Amino acid sequence: MQFSTRFSMAVHILTATDHFKGQLITGDFLAGTIGANPVEVRRVIALLRKAGLISVRRGEGGAALTRPLSEISFYDVYEATEMTGSKDLFRIHEHPCENCELGRNITAVLSKELSQVQAQFEDSLKKISVADTEKGIEELIRQEGA
Repeated sequence: MQFSTRFSMAVHILTATDHFKGQLITGDFLAGTIGANPVEVRRVIALLRKAGLISVRRGEGGAALTRPLSEISFYDVYEATEMTGSKDLFRIHEHPCENCELGRNITAVLSKELSQVQAQFEDSLKKISVADTEKGIEELIRQEGA
């Protein structure tokens, strides 16, 4: 399974909003730093706004974080960008054969196992903050200047 680029774009948007604070953070500005279509960037901004991770003031206001990056986990971003439909990470085929002993029982077992995998995955995302990404970027920028 692969996530859409909305997740990485959202982390980029949040990090840029903090990194370039003091500057006007617009959709066009963010599209330039991301290297993406401004329409797609605005869609991701709308998801982040809906999730309460950023605020947006129309016109000359630009975007702003609603809380520090250290308080925004990868799970928050995942929830805002990738969980727009079903909350289940995995889909299970819908019509196993009820006349087959395997088909009749696989859904119950597979659902339990995949729920455990999803819980572990989500717990891992909760342990990483967007501030960790920003720290990594700042370290690379320092190394470039050395």
